[in-house]
Amino acid sequence: MKFSKVAAMFGCTVLLFTSIVGCSSGNNKEKAESVPGNEQSSKPMELEAWVSNEQIKSDAYFFQEIEKAFDVKINVEMRGTGAQDYIDKLNVQISSGDVPDWINDQAITVNMFDNYVKQGVLAEIPVDMIKENMPNYMEWVQKYDNIFQGSAFSLFQRDGKNYTIPVAYPDLAQFCVMYYRQDWLDGIGAKVPETLPELEEVLVKFKDKYNAGYLGITSDPTWAFSPIYGAYGIYPGMWTEKDGKIVRGEVEPQMKDALTLLNKWYKMGLIDPEWVTLDFDRAINKVVSSKVGVTWQNIYAGQEETGAYAPLKNIDAQAEWAQALGPKGPNGDSGIMQFNPIPGVGIMFGKHMEKDPEKMKKYLQIFDQVNTDMSWLEKRAYGEEGTHFKKENGEYAWLSPYDKPDERQKVGIVPEIRFPSLESPFYDTEKETLLTFPTNVEREYKQNAQAAASGKYDILALFPKPKWEEVSEKLTTLTNKAIIDFISGKRPISEFDDYVAEWKKQGGDKALQEAQNIYDTAFKK
Repeated sequence: MKFSKVAAMFGCTVLLFTSIVGCSSGNNKEKAESVPGNEQSSKPMELEAWVSNEQIKSDAYFFQEIEKAFDVKINVEMRGTGAQDYIDKLNVQISSGDVPDWINDQAITVNMFDNYVKQGVLAEIPVDMIKENMPNYMEWVQKYDNIFQGSAFSLFQRDGKNYTIPVAYPDLAQFCVMYYRQDWLDGIGAKVPETLPELEEVLVKFKDKYNAGYLGITSDPTWAFSPIYGAYGIYPGMWTEKDGKIVRGEVEPQMKDALTLLNKWYKMGLIDPEWVTLDFDRAINKVVSSKVGVTWQNIYAGQEETGAYAPLKNIDAQAEWAQALGPKGPNGDSGIMQFNPIPGVGIMFGKHMEKDPEKMKKYLQIFDQVNTDMSWLEKRAYGEEGTHFKKENGEYAWLSPYDKPDERQKVGIVPEIRFPSLESPFYDTEKETLLTFPTNVEREYKQNAQAAASGKYDILALFPKPKWEEVSEKLTTLTNKAIIDFISGKRPISEFDDYVAEWKKQGGDKALQEAQNIYDTAFKK
Protein backbone atom coordinates (compact mmCIF):
# COMPACT_ATOMS: atom_id res chain seq x y z
CA MET A 1 0.00 0.00 0.00
CA LYS A 2 1.14 3.52 -0.77
CA PHE A 3 0.36 5.60 2.27
CA SER A 4 -0.16 8.79 0.31
CA LYS A 5 -1.56 10.58 3.33
CA VAL A 6 1.26 9.58 5.60
CA ALA A 7 3.84 10.44 2.96
CA ALA A 8 2.36 13.93 2.89
CA MET A 9 2.87 14.13 6.64
CA PHE A 10 6.62 14.07 6.05
CA GLY A 11 6.44 17.41 4.33
CA CYS A 12 4.15 19.42 6.52
CA THR A 13 3.09 20.11 10.06
CA VAL A 14 -0.06 18.35 11.21
CA LEU A 15 -3.03 20.60 10.49
CA LEU A 16 -4.52 22.11 13.61
CA PHE A 17 -8.02 23.48 13.41
CA THR A 18 -9.09 24.26 16.93
CA SER A 19 -12.48 25.69 16.07
CA ILE A 20 -15.15 25.59 13.40
CA VAL A 21 -17.25 28.70 13.11
CA GLY A 22 -21.00 28.56 12.65
CA CYS A 23 -21.50 24.82 12.97
CA SER A 24 -24.74 24.74 14.88
CA SER A 25 -26.86 25.01 11.75
CA GLY A 26 -25.72 21.50 10.82
CA ASN A 27 -27.99 20.07 13.52
CA ASN A 28 -31.15 20.67 11.52
CA LYS A 29 -30.12 19.03 8.29
CA GLU A 30 -32.38 16.32 6.92
CA LYS A 31 -32.01 14.57 3.59
CA ALA A 32 -35.49 13.90 2.31
CA GLU A 33 -34.46 11.25 -0.13
CA SER A 34 -33.13 9.03 2.64
CA VAL A 35 -35.89 9.29 5.25
CA PRO A 36 -37.43 5.83 5.74
CA GLY A 37 -41.00 5.58 4.61
CA ASN A 38 -41.08 8.47 2.17
CA GLU A 39 -42.18 8.19 -1.43
CA GLN A 40 -38.65 7.43 -2.64
CA SER A 41 -38.13 4.41 -0.41
CA SER A 42 -38.56 1.97 -3.31
CA LYS A 43 -35.61 3.51 -5.12
CA PRO A 44 -32.02 2.50 -4.37
CA MET A 45 -30.71 4.21 -1.28
CA GLU A 46 -28.38 7.08 -2.22
CA LEU A 47 -24.96 7.09 -0.59
CA GLU A 48 -22.03 9.49 -0.76
CA ALA A 49 -18.49 8.77 -1.93
CA TRP A 50 -15.69 11.32 -1.84
CA VAL A 51 -12.73 11.09 -4.21
CA SER A 52 -9.44 12.94 -4.72
CA ASN A 53 -9.18 12.20 -8.44
CA GLU A 54 -11.62 14.23 -10.52
CA GLN A 55 -11.61 11.57 -13.23
CA ILE A 56 -13.26 9.06 -10.89
CA LYS A 57 -17.01 9.04 -11.47
CA SER A 58 -19.89 6.95 -10.19
CA ASP A 59 -19.45 4.62 -13.17
CA ALA A 60 -16.06 3.46 -11.86
CA TYR A 61 -15.88 -0.33 -11.73
CA PHE A 62 -15.62 -0.53 -7.93
CA PHE A 63 -18.59 1.75 -7.32
CA GLN A 64 -20.66 -0.07 -9.93
CA GLU A 65 -19.97 -3.38 -8.19
CA ILE A 66 -21.05 -1.91 -4.86
CA GLU A 67 -24.25 -0.56 -6.38
CA LYS A 68 -25.15 -3.96 -7.82
CA ALA A 69 -24.30 -5.95 -4.72
CA PHE A 70 -26.02 -3.71 -2.18
CA ASP A 71 -28.84 -2.14 -4.23
CA VAL A 72 -27.66 1.42 -3.67
CA LYS A 73 -26.79 4.45 -5.77
CA ILE A 74 -23.44 6.08 -5.11
CA ASN A 75 -23.09 9.80 -5.70
CA VAL A 76 -19.44 10.72 -6.22
CA GLU A 77 -18.13 14.14 -5.22
CA MET A 78 -14.67 15.65 -5.45
CA ARG A 79 -13.16 16.26 -2.02
CA GLY A 80 -9.99 17.94 -3.25
CA THR A 81 -6.54 16.54 -3.91
CA GLY A 82 -5.09 16.98 -0.44
CA ALA A 83 -5.92 17.08 3.24
CA GLN A 84 -6.12 20.88 3.29
CA ASP A 85 -8.59 20.85 0.38
CA TYR A 86 -10.80 18.38 2.23
CA ILE A 87 -10.70 20.32 5.50
CA ASP A 88 -11.51 23.58 3.70
CA LYS A 89 -14.44 21.97 1.91
CA LEU A 90 -15.65 20.32 5.10
CA ASN A 91 -15.53 23.62 7.00
CA VAL A 92 -17.68 25.27 4.34
CA GLN A 93 -20.17 22.41 4.41
CA ILE A 94 -20.44 22.49 8.19
CA SER A 95 -20.82 26.27 8.26
CA SER A 96 -23.63 26.13 5.70
CA GLY A 97 -25.44 23.27 7.43
CA ASP A 98 -24.70 20.84 4.60
CA VAL A 99 -22.86 18.27 6.71
CA PRO A 100 -21.89 15.20 4.64
CA ASP A 101 -23.19 11.75 5.50
CA TRP A 102 -19.76 10.66 6.67
CA ILE A 103 -16.48 12.37 7.57
CA ASN A 104 -13.05 10.77 7.45
CA ASP A 105 -9.52 12.08 7.06
CA GLN A 106 -6.30 11.72 9.01
CA ALA A 107 -5.97 15.52 9.09
CA ILE A 108 -8.96 15.75 11.43
CA THR A 109 -7.35 16.26 14.81
CA VAL A 110 -8.66 15.27 18.21
CA ASN A 111 -9.38 18.95 18.91
CA MET A 112 -11.45 19.19 15.75
CA PHE A 113 -13.27 15.99 16.69
CA ASP A 114 -14.08 17.34 20.16
CA ASN A 115 -15.34 20.59 18.63
CA TYR A 116 -17.56 18.64 16.25
CA VAL A 117 -19.04 16.74 19.19
CA LYS A 118 -19.62 19.89 21.25
CA GLN A 119 -21.20 21.71 18.32
CA GLY A 120 -23.55 18.87 17.47
CA VAL A 121 -22.00 18.15 14.08
CA LEU A 122 -21.61 14.40 14.61
CA ALA A 123 -24.10 11.59 15.01
CA GLU A 124 -23.84 9.07 17.79
CA ILE A 125 -22.90 5.66 16.42
CA PRO A 126 -24.11 3.08 18.95
CA VAL A 127 -21.46 0.45 19.55
CA ASP A 128 -24.15 -2.24 19.47
CA MET A 129 -25.12 -1.08 15.97
CA ILE A 130 -21.51 -1.43 14.86
CA LYS A 131 -21.24 -4.90 16.36
CA GLU A 132 -24.48 -6.01 14.71
CA ASN A 133 -23.73 -4.67 11.24
CA MET A 134 -19.94 -4.99 11.08
CA PRO A 135 -18.97 -8.53 12.18
CA ASN A 136 -15.85 -8.58 9.99
CA TYR A 137 -14.73 -5.26 11.42
CA MET A 138 -15.17 -6.57 14.95
CA GLU A 139 -12.95 -9.55 14.10
CA TRP A 140 -10.37 -7.10 12.76
CA VAL A 141 -10.58 -5.07 15.97
CA GLN A 142 -9.96 -8.23 17.96
CA LYS A 143 -6.98 -9.11 15.77
CA TYR A 144 -5.34 -5.75 16.44
CA ASP A 145 -6.54 -5.48 20.02
CA ASN A 146 -3.06 -4.50 21.22
CA ILE A 147 -3.11 -1.34 19.11
CA PHE A 148 -6.39 -0.24 20.70
CA GLN A 149 -5.17 -1.02 24.22
CA GLY A 150 -7.94 -3.59 24.56
CA SER A 151 -10.80 -1.13 23.97
CA ALA A 152 -11.26 0.25 20.47
CA PHE A 153 -14.22 2.45 21.33
CA SER A 154 -13.11 3.99 24.62
CA LEU A 155 -10.55 6.38 23.12
CA PHE A 156 -13.11 8.54 21.29
CA GLN A 157 -16.17 8.14 23.50
CA ARG A 158 -17.45 11.39 24.92
CA ASP A 159 -19.92 11.47 27.82
CA GLY A 160 -20.56 7.77 27.35
CA LYS A 161 -21.47 8.10 23.67
CA ASN A 162 -19.57 6.75 20.67
CA TYR A 163 -19.08 9.04 17.68
CA THR A 164 -16.67 7.15 15.45
CA ILE A 165 -15.65 3.87 13.87
CA PRO A 166 -11.99 3.63 14.93
CA VAL A 167 -9.42 2.81 12.25
CA ALA A 168 -5.80 1.70 12.38
CA TYR A 169 -2.80 1.10 10.14
CA PRO A 170 -0.58 -1.41 11.95
CA ASP A 171 2.29 -0.90 9.48
CA LEU A 172 2.82 2.68 10.64
CA ALA A 173 4.60 1.45 13.76
CA GLN A 174 7.28 0.01 11.43
CA PHE A 175 7.32 2.60 8.70
CA CYS A 176 10.67 4.43 8.60
CA VAL A 177 14.23 3.23 7.94
CA MET A 178 17.71 4.50 7.15
CA TYR A 179 18.76 4.73 3.49
CA TYR A 180 22.39 4.46 2.36
CA ARG A 181 23.70 4.61 -1.19
CA GLN A 182 24.87 1.01 -1.42
CA ASP A 183 26.82 1.65 -4.63
CA TRP A 184 28.69 4.44 -2.86
CA LEU A 185 29.39 2.22 0.14
CA ASP A 186 30.86 -0.28 -2.31
CA GLY A 187 32.85 2.54 -3.88
CA ILE A 188 34.55 3.42 -0.59
CA GLY A 189 34.88 -0.19 0.54
CA ALA A 190 32.59 0.20 3.54
CA LYS A 191 29.70 -1.75 5.01
CA VAL A 192 26.42 -0.29 6.23
CA PRO A 193 27.25 1.71 9.38
CA GLU A 194 25.98 0.26 12.64
CA THR A 195 27.20 2.94 15.07
CA LEU A 196 27.53 6.72 15.11
CA PRO A 197 31.35 6.60 14.72
CA GLU A 198 30.98 4.28 11.72
CA LEU A 199 28.35 6.62 10.25
CA GLU A 200 30.66 9.59 10.70
CA GLU A 201 33.46 7.75 8.93
CA VAL A 202 31.17 6.94 5.99
CA LEU A 203 29.94 10.53 5.78
CA VAL A 204 33.51 11.83 5.63
CA LYS A 205 34.35 9.47 2.77
CA PHE A 206 31.09 10.27 0.94
CA LYS A 207 31.93 13.96 1.18
CA ASP A 208 35.45 13.45 -0.13
CA LYS A 209 34.55 11.12 -3.00
CA TYR A 210 30.99 12.08 -3.97
CA ASN A 211 30.60 15.58 -2.53
CA ALA A 212 27.46 14.45 -0.71
CA GLY A 213 26.49 13.84 2.89
CA TYR A 214 23.50 13.49 5.19
CA LEU A 215 20.12 15.06 4.48
CA GLY A 216 16.97 14.71 6.54
CA ILE A 217 13.56 14.31 4.98
CA THR A 218 12.41 17.85 5.71
CA SER A 219 13.60 21.09 7.28
CA ASP A 220 11.71 20.44 10.52
CA PRO A 221 14.68 20.03 12.88
CA THR A 222 12.86 17.57 15.15
CA TRP A 223 12.32 15.29 12.14
CA ALA A 224 15.42 15.91 10.05
CA PHE A 225 17.89 14.17 12.37
CA SER A 226 15.61 11.53 13.86
CA PRO A 227 18.14 8.66 13.45
CA ILE A 228 20.77 10.68 15.31
CA TYR A 229 18.36 11.55 18.11
CA GLY A 230 17.28 7.91 18.26
CA ALA A 231 20.89 6.88 18.80
CA TYR A 232 20.69 8.83 22.06
CA GLY A 233 17.33 7.31 22.98
CA ILE A 234 15.26 10.44 22.38
CA TYR A 235 12.46 11.42 20.00
CA PRO A 236 11.98 15.21 19.86
CA GLY A 237 8.55 16.53 18.96
CA MET A 238 6.72 13.50 20.34
CA TRP A 239 5.35 12.19 23.62
CA THR A 240 7.19 8.97 24.37
CA GLU A 241 7.55 6.73 27.41
CA LYS A 242 10.83 6.14 29.20
CA ASP A 243 10.93 4.02 32.37
CA GLY A 244 7.27 4.73 33.10
CA LYS A 245 7.69 8.46 32.57
CA ILE A 246 6.37 10.55 29.69
CA VAL A 247 9.10 12.66 28.12
CA ARG A 248 9.69 15.13 25.30
CA GLY A 249 13.00 14.39 23.63
CA GLU A 250 13.76 18.02 22.86
CA VAL A 251 14.29 18.82 26.55
CA GLU A 252 15.92 15.56 27.69
CA PRO A 253 19.61 15.74 28.75
CA GLN A 254 20.60 13.42 25.89
CA MET A 255 19.41 16.06 23.42
CA LYS A 256 22.44 18.15 24.35
CA ASP A 257 24.74 15.27 23.38
CA ALA A 258 22.95 14.79 20.06
CA LEU A 259 23.17 18.50 19.25
CA THR A 260 26.86 18.53 20.14
CA LEU A 261 27.50 15.80 17.58
CA LEU A 262 25.33 17.45 14.93
CA ASN A 263 27.13 20.76 15.44
CA LYS A 264 30.43 18.93 14.93
CA TRP A 265 29.14 17.32 11.72
CA TYR A 266 27.82 20.65 10.49
CA LYS A 267 31.25 22.24 10.94
CA MET A 268 32.84 19.28 9.12
CA GLY A 269 30.50 19.77 6.16
CA LEU A 270 28.86 16.36 6.59
CA ILE A 271 25.32 17.74 6.74
CA ASP A 272 23.81 19.16 3.58
CA PRO A 273 24.05 22.95 4.03
CA GLU A 274 20.61 23.45 2.49
CA TRP A 275 18.82 21.17 4.97
CA VAL A 276 17.07 23.99 6.79
CA THR A 277 15.48 25.35 3.58
CA LEU A 278 14.20 22.11 2.05
CA ASP A 279 10.62 20.94 2.36
CA PHE A 280 9.67 17.30 1.88
CA ASP A 281 9.40 17.40 -1.91
CA ARG A 282 12.60 19.38 -2.42
CA ALA A 283 14.48 17.00 -0.15
CA ILE A 284 13.33 14.06 -2.28
CA ASN A 285 14.35 15.92 -5.44
CA LYS A 286 17.83 16.34 -4.03
CA VAL A 287 18.03 12.64 -3.19
CA VAL A 288 16.97 11.56 -6.67
CA SER A 289 19.44 14.03 -8.17
CA SER A 290 22.25 11.89 -6.68
CA LYS A 291 23.30 14.57 -4.20
CA VAL A 292 22.61 12.67 -0.97
CA GLY A 293 24.38 9.60 0.40
CA VAL A 294 22.55 9.07 3.69
CA THR A 295 18.97 9.84 4.65
CA TRP A 296 15.85 8.24 6.10
CA GLN A 297 12.38 7.73 4.72
CA ASN A 298 9.38 5.41 4.68
CA ILE A 299 9.98 1.78 3.77
CA TYR A 300 8.39 2.18 0.33
CA ALA A 301 10.72 4.91 -0.94
CA GLY A 302 13.33 2.40 -2.07
CA GLN A 303 11.10 0.32 -4.33
CA GLU A 304 12.80 0.24 -7.71
CA GLU A 305 9.88 1.11 -9.97
CA THR A 306 7.34 2.82 -7.73
CA GLY A 307 9.23 4.25 -4.75
CA ALA A 308 9.89 7.93 -4.18
CA TYR A 309 13.58 7.34 -4.91
CA ALA A 310 12.99 5.38 -8.13
CA PRO A 311 13.77 8.38 -10.42
CA LEU A 312 17.37 8.24 -9.17
CA LYS A 313 17.95 5.47 -11.72
CA ASN A 314 17.40 8.04 -14.47
CA ILE A 315 20.40 9.98 -13.16
CA ASP A 316 22.59 7.06 -12.17
CA ALA A 317 21.71 3.62 -13.51
CA GLN A 318 24.12 2.01 -11.03
CA ALA A 319 22.46 3.56 -7.99
CA GLU A 320 21.36 1.13 -5.29
CA TRP A 321 19.95 1.64 -1.82
CA ALA A 322 20.64 -0.21 1.40
CA GLN A 323 17.95 -0.01 4.08
CA ALA A 324 19.04 -0.31 7.67
CA LEU A 325 18.26 0.31 11.31
CA GLY A 326 19.28 3.62 12.75
CA PRO A 327 22.87 3.79 14.05
CA LYS A 328 23.59 2.81 17.64
CA GLY A 329 24.63 5.49 20.07
CA PRO A 330 27.01 5.43 23.05
CA ASN A 331 24.57 3.45 25.21
CA GLY A 332 23.43 1.08 22.48
CA ASP A 333 20.23 2.98 21.71
CA SER A 334 18.93 2.99 18.15
CA GLY A 335 15.74 4.09 16.45
CA ILE A 336 13.92 6.36 14.04
CA MET A 337 10.63 8.10 14.68
CA GLN A 338 7.68 5.97 13.62
CA PHE A 339 3.97 6.79 13.46
CA ASN A 340 1.09 6.02 15.75
CA PRO A 341 -0.81 3.11 14.15
CA ILE A 342 -4.05 4.90 14.99
CA PRO A 343 -3.57 7.79 12.55
CA GLY A 344 -6.81 9.65 13.15
CA VAL A 345 -10.16 9.72 14.87
CA GLY A 346 -11.80 7.31 12.43
CA ILE A 347 -15.02 7.37 10.41
CA MET A 348 -17.75 9.72 11.63
CA PHE A 349 -21.33 10.40 10.52
CA GLY A 350 -23.10 13.74 10.21
CA LYS A 351 -25.72 14.54 12.87
CA HIS A 352 -28.60 14.13 10.42
CA MET A 353 -27.78 10.45 10.11
CA GLU A 354 -29.22 9.85 13.59
CA LYS A 355 -32.64 10.36 11.99
CA ASP A 356 -31.95 7.72 9.38
CA PRO A 357 -30.63 4.66 11.23
CA GLU A 358 -31.35 2.37 8.26
CA LYS A 359 -29.07 4.42 6.07
CA MET A 360 -26.39 4.40 8.74
CA LYS A 361 -26.70 0.62 8.96
CA LYS A 362 -26.36 0.34 5.19
CA TYR A 363 -23.14 2.34 5.29
CA LEU A 364 -21.84 0.14 8.09
CA GLN A 365 -22.69 -3.05 6.22
CA ILE A 366 -20.97 -1.89 3.04
CA PHE A 367 -17.93 -0.52 4.86
CA ASP A 368 -17.65 -3.87 6.62
CA GLN A 369 -17.75 -5.97 3.47
CA VAL A 370 -15.75 -3.98 0.96
CA ASN A 371 -12.89 -3.22 3.36
CA THR A 372 -12.39 -6.67 4.88
CA ASP A 373 -13.46 -9.33 2.36
CA MET A 374 -10.56 -10.36 0.11
CA SER A 375 -12.72 -10.60 -3.02
CA TRP A 376 -13.83 -7.00 -2.50
CA LEU A 377 -10.30 -5.86 -1.77
CA GLU A 378 -9.24 -7.40 -5.09
CA LYS A 379 -12.04 -5.57 -6.90
CA ARG A 380 -10.87 -2.30 -5.38
CA ALA A 381 -7.21 -2.84 -6.26
CA TYR A 382 -7.34 -4.80 -9.53
CA GLY A 383 -10.89 -4.98 -10.84
CA GLU A 384 -12.40 -8.20 -12.17
CA GLU A 385 -10.32 -11.35 -12.41
CA GLY A 386 -10.13 -12.58 -15.99
CA THR A 387 -11.03 -9.15 -17.36
CA HIS A 388 -8.66 -6.72 -15.72
CA PHE A 389 -6.15 -9.02 -14.05
CA LYS A 390 -5.02 -12.59 -13.60
CA LYS A 391 -3.60 -14.47 -10.64
CA GLU A 392 -0.88 -17.09 -10.83
CA ASN A 393 0.81 -18.68 -7.84
CA GLY A 394 -0.58 -15.95 -5.63
CA GLU A 395 0.87 -13.16 -7.77
CA TYR A 396 -1.18 -10.49 -9.55
CA ALA A 397 -0.64 -9.35 -13.13
CA TRP A 398 -2.61 -6.95 -15.31
CA LEU A 399 -4.27 -8.19 -18.47
CA SER A 400 -4.05 -6.19 -21.68
CA PRO A 401 -5.05 -3.43 -22.21
CA TYR A 402 -5.24 -2.76 -18.47
CA ASP A 403 -1.50 -3.11 -18.09
CA LYS A 404 -1.53 0.53 -19.18
CA PRO A 405 -2.42 3.08 -16.46
CA ASP A 406 -4.50 5.16 -18.88
CA GLU A 407 -6.73 2.18 -19.61
CA ARG A 408 -7.21 1.50 -15.91
CA GLN A 409 -8.04 5.14 -15.38
CA LYS A 410 -10.87 4.87 -17.90
CA VAL A 411 -12.65 2.24 -15.80
CA GLY A 412 -11.77 3.82 -12.48
CA ILE A 413 -9.27 1.24 -11.26
CA VAL A 414 -6.89 3.65 -9.57
CA PRO A 415 -5.14 3.77 -6.20
CA GLU A 416 -7.27 6.70 -5.04
CA ILE A 417 -10.55 4.78 -5.09
CA ARG A 418 -11.84 3.66 -1.70
CA PHE A 419 -15.12 3.47 0.14
CA PRO A 420 -15.32 5.31 2.42
CA SER A 421 -11.84 6.82 2.60
CA LEU A 422 -8.72 7.35 0.52
CA GLU A 423 -6.92 4.53 2.32
CA SER A 424 -7.95 1.14 3.62
CA PRO A 425 -9.70 2.07 6.88
CA PHE A 426 -9.49 -1.40 8.42
CA TYR A 427 -5.97 -2.18 7.27
CA ASP A 428 -5.07 -5.85 7.55
CA THR A 429 -1.32 -6.29 7.13
CA GLU A 430 -1.45 -9.72 5.53
CA LYS A 431 -4.22 -8.95 3.04
CA GLU A 432 -2.96 -5.51 2.04
CA THR A 433 0.59 -6.76 1.58
CA LEU A 434 -0.62 -9.31 -0.95
CA LEU A 435 -2.50 -6.61 -2.85
CA THR A 436 -0.01 -3.77 -2.64
CA PHE A 437 2.98 -5.95 -3.42
CA PRO A 438 1.68 -8.08 -6.31
CA THR A 439 4.77 -10.29 -6.70
CA ASN A 440 6.67 -12.45 -4.26
CA VAL A 441 9.82 -10.44 -4.91
CA GLU A 442 8.06 -7.24 -3.84
CA ARG A 443 6.61 -8.93 -0.77
CA GLU A 444 10.08 -10.02 0.24
CA TYR A 445 11.20 -6.41 -0.22
CA LYS A 446 8.58 -5.22 2.27
CA GLN A 447 9.45 -7.93 4.76
CA ASN A 448 13.13 -7.01 4.68
CA ALA A 449 12.39 -3.29 4.84
CA GLN A 450 10.16 -3.61 7.88
CA ALA A 451 12.81 -5.65 9.64
CA ALA A 452 14.93 -2.49 9.57
CA ALA A 453 12.15 -0.22 10.87
CA SER A 454 12.52 0.36 14.58
CA GLY A 455 11.85 3.24 16.92
CA LYS A 456 9.10 4.95 18.87
CA TYR A 457 5.97 6.89 18.00
CA ASP A 458 3.87 9.49 19.80
CA ILE A 459 1.75 7.40 22.15
CA LEU A 460 -0.39 10.36 23.23
CA ALA A 461 -1.11 11.73 19.77
CA LEU A 462 -4.84 10.99 19.99
CA PHE A 463 -5.47 12.15 23.54
CA PRO A 464 -6.82 15.66 24.20
CA LYS A 465 -4.12 17.73 25.88
CA PRO A 466 -5.60 21.19 26.61
CA LYS A 467 -2.58 22.57 28.45
CA TRP A 468 -0.25 21.44 25.68
CA GLU A 469 -2.49 22.93 23.01
CA GLU A 470 -2.30 26.28 24.78
CA VAL A 471 1.48 26.41 24.53
CA SER A 472 2.41 24.03 21.69
CA GLU A 473 2.76 26.69 19.01
CA LYS A 474 5.14 28.92 20.94
CA LEU A 475 7.10 25.99 22.35
CA THR A 476 7.47 24.47 18.89
CA THR A 477 8.76 27.79 17.56
CA LEU A 478 11.15 28.08 20.50
CA THR A 479 12.42 24.53 20.01
CA ASN A 480 12.88 24.71 16.25
CA LYS A 481 14.85 27.92 16.44
CA ALA A 482 17.00 26.62 19.27
CA ILE A 483 17.85 23.36 17.47
CA ILE A 484 18.74 25.15 14.25
CA ASP A 485 20.90 27.66 16.10
CA PHE A 486 22.66 24.96 18.15
CA ILE A 487 23.45 22.86 15.07
CA SER A 488 24.64 25.80 12.98
CA GLY A 489 26.72 27.21 15.81
CA LYS A 490 24.79 30.45 15.95
CA ARG A 491 24.05 29.61 19.58
CA PRO A 492 26.58 27.80 21.79
CA ILE A 493 25.64 24.34 23.07
CA SER A 494 26.50 25.59 26.56
CA GLU A 495 23.15 27.43 26.50
CA PHE A 496 21.11 24.24 26.09
CA ASP A 497 20.08 24.26 29.76
CA ASP A 498 18.88 27.85 29.33
CA TYR A 499 16.69 26.73 26.43
CA VAL A 500 15.23 23.89 28.54
CA ALA A 501 14.49 26.28 31.41
CA GLU A 502 12.74 28.67 29.03
CA TRP A 503 10.74 25.80 27.50
CA LYS A 504 9.48 24.75 30.91
CA LYS A 505 8.85 28.34 32.01
CA GLN A 506 6.66 29.00 28.97
CA GLY A 507 4.30 26.19 29.93
CA GLY A 508 6.23 23.06 29.08
CA ASP A 509 6.38 21.95 32.72
CA LYS A 510 2.59 21.99 33.04
CA ALA A 511 2.21 20.23 29.69
CA LEU A 512 4.58 17.49 30.84
CA GLN A 513 2.54 16.96 34.01
CA GLU A 514 -0.67 16.87 31.99
CA ALA A 515 0.83 14.27 29.66
CA GLN A 516 2.02 12.18 32.60
CA ASN A 517 -1.47 12.20 34.10
CA ILE A 518 -2.96 11.06 30.79
CA TYR A 519 -0.42 8.28 30.51
CA ASP A 520 -0.97 7.10 34.09
CA THR A 521 -4.72 6.93 33.52
CA ALA A 522 -4.70 5.32 30.07
CA PHE A 523 -1.71 3.01 30.15
CA LYS A 524 -0.97 2.07 33.75
CA LYS A 525 -3.70 -0.49 34.35
